[in-house]
Amino acid sequence: MPTYIPINGGCVVCAWLPPTNDYHGSSSSNVGINLVDRGPRINECSAHCYCACCNRPMPFQTTLQLHGMNRTECEVCRHTFCSLINPHGCSTCDGYCLSRVQDLTRYNSIPRTLLLNNRIETRILDDYLTSQGISIPIFISQCLSLYINTTVIYPSCILNENSLICKNCGEYLLSQLAYQYRVSICSDELPNDVITKPNCYYGRYCRYQSYNYHHARRFNHICERSF
Repeated sequence: MPTYIPINGGCVVCAWLPPTNDYHGSSSSNVGINLVDRGPRINECSAHCYCACCNRPMPFQTTLQLHGMNRTECEVCRHTFCSLINPHGCSTCDGYCLSRVQDLTRYNSIPRTLLLNNRIETRILDDYLTSQGISIPIFISQCLSLYINTTVIYPSCILNENSLICKNCGEYLLSQLAYQYRVSICSDELPNDVITKPNCYYGRYCRYQSYNYHHARRFNHICERSF
């Protein structure tokens, strides 16, 4: 699981922030946090935003103010997430709604529609990896090395292995890298029924491949659009 950096003190609005131990006795607020019932209650944060995953309130502060380093914001979409600063983890996911780029190697299997949202092309890639004895974490690690060294997926930002990325942006990154990986596979390493398919006119940009099984099976989509 990703590590988190706790915030000292707590807040009556942010349900998951730890309460103070200066007083004995407690009660629950309407958002579920245990609050002291004697003496002044915990100061509220100056402002709040919402976690894009669980939709619960979290401190609306710059990451530099919070920790001196980013622990709340996806460096691609700039949405905020609570998983790395919430001691209990994000309540609606496995704790990876925000993680480091290098943590994408946690996958033990690839999503069925990873490659172009096309199950046929994804299965061809998965079968190739199996035939070559390449595990999914090794495959993803190789893809990330390709990205960090050569490939530009997000021109608006520069990511490295320690950059924070949300689950959605991470899966998009993997899908783009998987395509680059698939393109680099030599044709003589693929089955004959794969390399003899005619290219789809629209190539990788085809809209039918994601929902028309017969079209996806009949045509090769690891190619660019024909002109």
